[in-house]
Amino acid sequence: MSSTRTVEPVNREPRRQFAVVAAVGPNDREVERVRDLFDSLEAYEANNYDFVLVDDEQGSSRFAQVVPDFLRSRYIEIKNPRRGKGGGWAAGCAVGVLAGINELLRREREFEFVLKVDTDTLIIGPFAQKVIDCFREFPHVGMAGSVRDANNLDREGERMKPLAGAIDKLLKQVTVWRATPAGGLAIQIAFWGHYKTIRDTIRHAIMNGFRIGEHCYGGGYALSWSCVKAFAKAGLLADPRIWLPTPLVEDMIVSICTKAVDFHLKDMSGIDEPFAVRYRGLPASAEKLIEEGHSVIHSVKDFEELNESALRSYFQQLRQQFAVAG
Repeated sequence: MSSTRTVEPVNREPRRQFAVVAAVGPNDREVERVRDLFDSLEAYEANNYDFVLVDDEQGSSRFAQVVPDFLRSRYIEIKNPRRGKGGGWAAGCAVGVLAGINELLRREREFEFVLKVDTDTLIIGPFAQKVIDCFREFPHVGMAGSVRDANNLDREGERMKPLAGAIDKLLKQVTVWRATPAGGLAIQIAFWGHYKTIRDTIRHAIMNGFRIGEHCYGGGYALSWSCVKAFAKAGLLADPRIWLPTPLVEDMIVSICTKAVDFHLKDMSGIDEPFAVRYRGLPASAEKLIEEGHSVIHSVKDFEELNESALRSYFQQLRQQFAVAG
């Protein structure tokens, strides 16, 4: 006599479509900014992401009390391995971002893409499916966001001149840095070690079409999971601290890494596209950003006529309306 065994269904959490990586500075206001960022993400992409926070402050966690219950099983917090060395907002920020990405890989988590944000970034609409569709349609694209065109010769281009000089110097096999962001004199010998890795990475990026000035603005961009895995395979996540002696900034470093592993950058800042990111301020008024269908905006910090408190309050009200309508 045969019997049929009933198999109980296994309760598995759904696979998240993306992960968020945020490198957070030591400013006292960061805790409330992170709280607002959590709220904005959950409003439009509920339960659809894991969150990695990389804290630049080395003490006990400042964020344990603001992580909402709904996020705790999806939340990872680590310390920035730069440990106070180098420029916190420049190469030091890149160290945090690359370390956060490596933490996801170390935990063997799989996603469609990684979204990098700052604490003065806000989510104002759904975006994940648009980013996924982009990476699936254009598999050679590894980084999407608001791209600074290397042909743009406006005043912002003037800021690239010191970085161009630094990149030229980093391409040399032997040179001397009188001072570095990591502190003191440095002799660059690029036949081995971290200077060789930096030089090879920049060389490969240039051979793959990288032009100085080309990058996705760092306030918010997406990296495809294929690109992330290529970073790991190329050894670019093994020790992100190698960038600390350089004066390069975070978004430039990650863009260089993307081109070095033979992926392209793609602008997704047009009408009905997710990103609306500037270095300082916003690309348009809050009302226009909503009208144009953007979802990931930067920067909501005080700047010229922009008031951070008023902007955050405005978008909080919109989130409440979205929740009611949904």
